[in-house]
Amino acid sequence: MVLLIILMLFWQTYDNYAGHTGKEAAKLALEYVSRIEQNPCTGGTEETLILTFNHTAWDKYTQPAILTSNFLTSVIMKNTGSLDSLTDEMFFSLVRNNVNSIKTVFGSCIAIEPGIYSKYSSFAPYSYRQSGFVLAHDIALSYMYQDNKTEWYYNLKIRNWENVTQTVFKTKYRKGKISLLEHEIVVPTATLEDGLWTKPYFDCGGGDIWMVTYSSPIFSLDIAGRPKFQ
Repeated sequence: MVLLIILMLFWQTYDNYAGHTGKEAAKLALEYVSRIEQNPCTGGTEETLILTFNHTAWDKYTQPAILTSNFLTSVIMKNTGSLDSLTDEMFFSLVRNNVNSIKTVFGSCIAIEPGIYSKYSSFAPYSYRQSGFVLAHDIALSYMYQDNKTEWYYNLKIRNWENVTQTVFKTKYRKGKISLLEHEIVVPTATLEDGLWTKPYFDCGGGDIWMVTYSSPIFSLDIAGRPKFQ
């Protein structure tokens, strides 16, 4: 699951661009942005600013991504490794609410691995702001987010997740007017440190703007009981 933040915030926290610092770095970066925006958009996220920045000021905006990814992990763990108990509208409601709840957030997307939601081989409901509206569509129809060039997805997928935090939940459900016995479940849990901040990139076919993305992983367990990226 990913949380997208618009680039406008970025210029307040840059450190350097292409080996330059200060005003020169900002000038070169803005010139590059101008060149990209004047060329036809062909789809994808390959146009990237090679720029170092301090994102700690933005950490407070990552909570929708982390909470949503952990919610989906809990659903997967409760439903034998599947998200089939959800509907398309539930996914779209999650991303729309993520965008609507924090005005600084430009967009939000849930992107999942094949097989976890059997209705589709690829599925990435995406919501974003445009002209005063909160819009949403499935970006999996326009480009392959599972490609190894999609930094916000692929760079999380290839990480080793064996040592991810695991949380023990103990819950007493009810049946009618009776409280049932305590049920225990161990769930892989994403933290702020597990996520990924991308470099600024032009999101062609998504929001068609420059943005920075924070991605938070969704998990299941493999046959051996080890956390697995989903």
